[in-house]
This record gives sequence, C-alpha cells and structure tokens, in this order.
Amino acid sequence: MINSILNFSVRQRMLVILGTVILTGFGLLALKQIPIDAFPDVTNVQVQVLATAGGMSPVEVEKLVTRPIEIQMGGLPRLEQIRSVSKIGLCAITIVFEDGVNDYFARQLVSERMQSVRELLPTGVNVALGPITTGLGEIFQYTLVSKDKKKYDATELRTLQDYIVRPILRTVPGVTDVNSFGGLVKQYQVIIKPDRLLSYKVTLAQIFEALEKNNANASGNFIEHQSEQYVVRGIGLVKDMRDIENIIVGTGTSANGEATNGASSHTPIYIRDVAEVKIGAELRQGAVTANGEGEAVAGIVMMLKGASGRDVVEAVKEKLPAIQKALPKGVELVAFYDRTDLVKKAIHTVTKALEEGAIFVFIILVVLLADFRSAIVVTLVLPLAALFAFIMMKWWGLSANLMSLGGLAIGIGMMVDGAVVMVENVHRHLTEKPDESRSHLHGNKVETVLYGAKEVGRPIVFGIFIIIIVFLPLFTLQGFEGKMFSPLAFTISFALLGSLILSLTFVPTLCTFLLKQVPHARDPFHIRWLKGTYLYLLKPCVRHPWIVVGAAVATLTGSFLLVPLIGTEFLPSLDEGSIAVQTFRIPSISLPQSLDLQTRAEKILKQFPEVIDVVSKTGRADIASDPMGVELSDVIVTLKPREEWKTTKSKEELVAKMRDALAELPGVASSFSQPIALRVDELVSGVKSAIGTRFSATTSTC
Repeated sequence: MINSILNFSVRQRMLVILGTVILTGFGLLALKQIPIDAFPDVTNVQVQVLATAGGMSPVEVEKLVTRPIEIQMGGLPRLEQIRSVSKIGLCAITIVFEDGVNDYFARQLVSERMQSVRELLPTGVNVALGPITTGLGEIFQYTLVSKDKKKYDATELRTLQDYIVRPILRTVPGVTDVNSFGGLVKQYQVIIKPDRLLSYKVTLAQIFEALEKNNANASGNFIEHQSEQYVVRGIGLVKDMRDIENIIVGTGTSANGEATNGASSHTPIYIRDVAEVKIGAELRQGAVTANGEGEAVAGIVMMLKGASGRDVVEAVKEKLPAIQKALPKGVELVAFYDRTDLVKKAIHTVTKALEEGAIFVFIILVVLLADFRSAIVVTLVLPLAALFAFIMMKWWGLSANLMSLGGLAIGIGMMVDGAVVMVENVHRHLTEKPDESRSHLHGNKVETVLYGAKEVGRPIVFGIFIIIIVFLPLFTLQGFEGKMFSPLAFTISFALLGSLILSLTFVPTLCTFLLKQVPHARDPFHIRWLKGTYLYLLKPCVRHPWIVVGAAVATLTGSFLLVPLIGTEFLPSLDEGSIAVQTFRIPSISLPQSLDLQTRAEKILKQFPEVIDVVSKTGRADIASDPMGVELSDVIVTLKPREEWKTTKSKEELVAKMRDALAELPGVASSFSQPIALRVDELVSGVKSAIGTRFSATTSTC
C-alpha cells in the first residue's frame, strides 16, 4: 500500500499539487472559523437552576425550595452530581452530568423535570435555568461612569444599563446574556399607611388586587366605518405616579360608620388615601464599587458555551460606538476586563514559538543536508501539517488555545521527521554515482526519486505511528485532566498524521521538481568533518558495548533517584494579566458596612503604581450564577503592562505586598487568584479555590 501511494504521488504529480492547494484552502478556512480563546474550557457539563424566593430565610429556602428541586432532579440520565447553595431569598442548584452529554439535551432534561416540581414550590417562587455559559464565559466587563453624578446617580445609571446597554449587547452573536450588577433598580413603591387602612376599612388584599387590575389594557372588538377598521380597547397601563395614586381601591365609610369627609357611603377610596406613592429602589443583595470612589453600575457580558472568545469580544467592541451614541451626554461605558488582551498574548506566545522553531529547523536542515532546496522542501511541511491539524481540530470540535496550539510548538521537530528522512534519502540517490543495482535509473530523475522514496516509505510510517502511540495515555484522561491535556495530544497527533501524509505524497512530488540530479564526488567539508567525528566516537562504543550499556543504566538509575527531589505541580500557573482578589468579612455584616470596608480596601490597592483599575463586586448580581453573600467581594485588579512596572519585579512580589497591605484592615481576610482560574474552580467544584475542606458533624447518643 505504501509503495502504491508513492507510485501515485510521483507519477500523478499535478493531482498531488492540486490536492495540496485544496488542503491549504480548507486549512485557512478552518483557521478562520475555529474558536480561539486563551485557555481550554475545562468546565464540566452542568445546568444551573436559579430560584428566587423573596422574604424567605436560608433555612426556609433549603426546606421549601432547594430540597424539592434536588429530589425531583435525582435519577436523571447520566447524572453525576447535584450541589446547591441556599441564601436569603435565593437558591442556586448545580446539576452536573457526565462528560459527553450534549448541553442542550441536559437542559431539556432539567427543564422537563422543572415542569412537575413547580407545583410543589410555594407561591411566589420563580425558577429559571442559568445561562448557557462556562467558567470562561465572562469575557467582557464594564462600568457606566457619569461625569455629573447628581444628574445620573446609581438609579439612573442602572436604568440606562437595563434598558439601553443590555438589550444592544444581547444581540451580539455568541453572547448568551448580559448580567447587570450594582446600582439601584428603579421602582414605583406604594407605602401603606396602616392607620388609614383601619380608618377606611381597606385590606391589603384589596390594594394588591386594585393595583394589579388597574395596570392593564382591556382589549375590545373593532368597529367598521366605511372602508376602515378601528380597534377598540381600554387604556389602563400605569404611566406615572399620579396614575397609581388615582387608582380606586373601593368605596366605603370611615371606622366610626360615618361617610368619609361628609360624602355618601359610595365615596371612592383612592390609593393616595391609604398609601404614599413614591419612586424607590428594589431590595438588593449586591453592589459594585470602583477605585475607592463609591458605588458604580457594571455589566458582565457572558459568552455562549463553545463560541470563540476572541470573535465575541471583537463583536462586542464593534457595538460600543452605537451604545455610546445611545447613551446621554456625560455617561460613558468604560471596560475594566477585556479577554482580548489575554487571547492575544496566548496566541502570540504560541505563534512566536512556531516561528522561531521553523527558523531553527530550516537553519539546521541547511547545515546538515547541505542543500538549500532540500531544506525548503522539508520546511514547507511545517505549515501544511499545521493546516491539516486545523482542519481536524475544526472537525473534532476543538478550539485553538494555549494548550492545543502548544501541541504544534512541542511537536515542531517531530513534524519534519518523516520529511527529513524522505528528502535526505532522495537527495543521496540523486547526488551519488549510481552503482550496478541502480544503473537502470541513470538520468531518470523521477524514477530515482521514486526508488529512494520506496526505500524509506515503510520506516517513516512506522516511526511516526510509534510517536503517535506515545500520546495514547493522554487520550485516556477524563474530567478536568482530560479537558486540559487531551487537546494537546489530539493536536500533536493530527499534525503528525498530516506530516505523514505529506511525506508520502507532497514531499516526493516536490523533490521531482526542485532537487537536481547532479552526482557529487565527495561531501562538503563540514559534512565530512561531522561524519569523521561521529565515527571516532562510535568505534570505542562498538568495541566496548557493556561499558556503554552500564553507563546508560547508571544514568537511568540516577535519574530515578532524583525524582523525589523534584517539585511537582499539576499545571504551571498561567498568567492572566489581571489579579482576582476575594475579600471576606463576618457573615452577619450589613451591605452598607460591607461596601464601606470594601471601598477602603480599593483605596489601598489603588495606591500601587502597577494598578490601573480596582472594581469590586459585592454580593450577587441579577443573574445569580455566583450566589455570594454581602460579606464576600470579588475584586478584579487590572494591571499595567509588565514593562511599565517600577516598584516590583514579579507578579508574586506584587501579590505579597497587596496581601500585607490588606491585612491591616480590621475584620477583613483576603485571598488572591486570577479571574478565569477563580471562576473555573467554582464551577468545577463549587469552591472558589484550588483546595477546599469539607466539615461534617455527627451526633451520637448514649
């Protein structure tokens, strides 16, 4: 079979060239369409159920809401784990499925179970599924900043966020939702006066019913007049506070039995008679503060699972000018977390390694093959094998990130092994004087190339397959480890498979065009010197083989003895550029006091010259996928580029100084991580750290 492939490649050269051009086209198309992000998405298959139960304590939420939902979700196909968090008026239940389950199928299963569990929940409990996103989903975060804080306060900024910014950003392809955080949600509030209720003999139920019924349009029929048709409807939607005040609750008399204000017993009772109507703010369990300057309004753009982080962020940025036009003068949208910079750094790291590797490979090939054209043939295999890998990654559903593209950088030397052997052997046959066994090939370059290719075809196939087999253990990894390392193994294997195909087809074809059939009497000087040095070192090794074997065994034994002394780590820390700080306070703290302490912490962090912005998210947002209490704050510290740092040399040193500075705050503890790492740890294990401790209590009776 291998000889048949080589025969076809050498004798049907134009078809091989055409196939290579098609490969290049599809590879470039796949490179353009493949999702690009900084890190591989290691989040497991999970569905979040978020239930709001206003006014309930955590114990009531756990008993009446969380527990029934958990029981109903038990027994789902391929279910792996159910975990939950119950807070004041909220529960967040995370349902984890086995790897390989389709995300939309999992959501469908949970949604079907939720239809039956709603009947078991108390009245007023709202249940919804969390957005289809992952730990890498929070790709773009911003704040709305007002120059005139009196005109555009926290309430007005939150209104602009909810009714202008959020709807526009939700139309961006790849955005699953935009989470509003901070500010005050504007409400029309009816403040009941209990003494007036007693005086007018009105109940709360009457007020609730009147408000509900008087805030709706009534639909009617239509009237035909001549050739036109007119729709009849009753307008009843509330537009302002005066409309609410003029809603009639009922008719009646005062508590002493006399008509109110001297009127008849059918005197209407208005909302304004028994309550005060005003504009207020919704009760909240979270807020945002920034740079030690007080409260702010923030938005978090969440990416759809499986989308390309780079493309979605670029699409979001394209919408920003339109959003800025829609905002009133004096209000500006300012980004404080942008995934694009991290993606660019990760891709730049890999592409730089690939470029440098290709240059070194080319130089070494020129030196060792002693032929410029042969080096070009081999070097061309590198980009073509990479394009083949991109096609397979697209077909396999892999994304381009630091780990998967890192596989290309790691395997850059292995990718040219087959091509080097093929070209070197063909070059040898073309430059050596033909002996008696090859006399029939004299002057026929195509047949000489085919003869040399057939000699090494089988060793090349076996050699590359042996290298691919080495990565088989990585394919068996599951869970977090599999999501992290299997893309690397897949990418290397795809690139090696591509290099094998190219070595058997494209390389022999190109050799017939580029290499010259000019016999040489002797090798170049540096090749003769290298061969002489090698033979000089080889002779004593061949004469004394047991010494060589003993030295090899001793070296191997010594390396095994050094293994316990080497530090171990699952994965090196990947620098995301920004710092994520979590601050902890006593659980019973109030939101205003928590914000005051957090503002002081921001002022401390802002004093470091390496810091650009400090934005804190205290408590939980509207979409409570991260159900924190008001005693916790997630802080994103945006740093300047490393070359602009003056007082510290490394990120570790900067973190140590920040930790010491925050330790001076009374009653505040802090932990340091990175934005993506913190979010991934929480979604994978439910704990916002790499290591968590579980405490359990047992009781015994005597």
